[in-house]
Amino acid sequence: MTKALLVFLGVVGVAVFASGQTAAPPDILADSIQRTSASTYQYRGHVQLTTGTVVVTADEADLTTQSNGALEFDLRGSVHLSTK
Repeated sequence: MTKALLVFLGVVGVAVFASGQTAAPPDILADSIQRTSASTYQYRGHVQLTTGTVVVTADEADLTTQSNGALEFDLRGSVHLSTK
């Protein structure tokens, strides 16, 4: 799971560095989405994160926006990373 997240962030980082642009926020789909605080969302069931050509799927994900604007994902369950 941690490897998938690191690979996801690495792929996004390389794509951003290569293009010289800032990263667009990922598109996130899930069966259930709940905002738990001003900076945290919980995604449950069939979670799919897509950014550029990278797709990450998981059973659950928590998304926290850090004070510097960085996005931190905590992925759980059956986590998979693929490219389009």
